[in-house]
This record gives sequence, C-alpha cells and structure tokens, in this order.
Amino acid sequence: MKRPIALLAALAVLASGPAAFAQTPEAAPTEAHHPKHGSPRWLSQLNLTDTQKQQIEQIWTASREQNRPLMQQMRSLMEQQRAAREAGDVSKSQAIEAQIVGLQPQLKQAHEQTEQKILAVLTPEQQQQYQQLKNQRKPRPVA
Repeated sequence: MKRPIALLAALAVLASGPAAFAQTPEAAPTEAHHPKHGSPRWLSQLNLTDTQKQQIEQIWTASREQNRPLMQQMRSLMEQQRAAREAGDVSKSQAIEAQIVGLQPQLKQAHEQTEQKILAVLTPEQQQQYQQLKNQRKPRPVA
C-alpha cells in the first residue's frame, strides 16, 4: 500500500514541476536595455543632446519596424526547433537549425546598419566613447 502512495506522490511532484516554471513572473529588463523602449542603456553615457536622443529614438523605432518580420520569423523558427527537440525529432530540429543559421547574417547586417545610422548622429568624441563602451561590453553567450 505504501508503494502506490509514494509513487503517486512522486508523480505529483514531477507533474507540478513544469507548472511551477510556467508560472514564473516575467523577467525584468536586462541592464543592457532601457525598460521603456529597448535602446541600450550605455547610450545614456554618451551625454547626448535632446536632438540626438530624438534622432536615435527615430532610428531605433524605424529599425524595429523594418526588422519586425525577420525577428518574428526567427522567433517562430526557434519555437519550432524547441518543439522538435522536445518531440525527439532530431532531423527536423537540424533542418530548422539550418534555417536559423541562414537568418543570422541578415539580422547581423540589420544590426550593423542601425549602428552606422546611430554613429552618424554622434560627434567624433561620442563615437570614440561609444567604441570604448562597446569594447567593454560582455560578449553574448553563444547558444
């Protein structure tokens, strides 16, 4: 009699695990990005004028809108890959990984274009400071 109860208790604990993780609160904004609009916080260290702030915000907004379909495609592929891995479908997961890798150069190019537009708004001193701040940032972990 004790074994079925212990087994049921163990199953209840295991079954509640995913539910506990699913109910975790939404993650707080990272230090790298401003919580309101997603622009990097380190931009605030450049002593931007109000005009520069406005121009950079317009660049960010236009970039987000322009790249929204690409980002949505990337998110969708990542979700599909996660589902394929969870289902144990290795070949499907690998095929989706190839699609993800194919999108990465496009995302990198979009990021570099946005960065160039922002640099064009900065003074030479701010550009130098920007490069120093960029070099100090920690690299993102490779997934």
